[in-house]
Amino acid sequence: GAEMTGVGARVEGSSAGPHGALPSKRPTARLMRMPMATGVPEQIVSANDAAADVTAYEAAHTISATTSGITVDRETYRYFVTVEGEAGTNATDLLSVYSAWAMVKPLRADKRAA
Repeated sequence: GAEMTGVGARVEGSSAGPHGALPSKRPTARLMRMPMATGVPEQIVSANDAAADVTAYEAAHTISATTSGITVDRETYRYFVTVEGEAGTNATDLLSVYSAWAMVKPLRADKRAA
């Protein structure tokens, strides 16, 4: 088995033009699971962009967050990652998302004496 340990994304602020200031709503990466029985997605963990200034925001950078205790159950859930773009004041179009990922840790098998 395995345990979900986090979510991440590599993003770069809009290439549509320079930002005068940071957008009021910056990108968010979310690790989600969807119960096959209901089809209603549930958030496991989210990572908000915490770039300190416009220069850092407009350069490629990573956003990530960790969690623990979420055992992967492929018979009950489907798992996926979403990235929501910037919005609100100072937002522009064309956020670049280079990659997005779920962090997974294999669980150690129980080794019993023969």
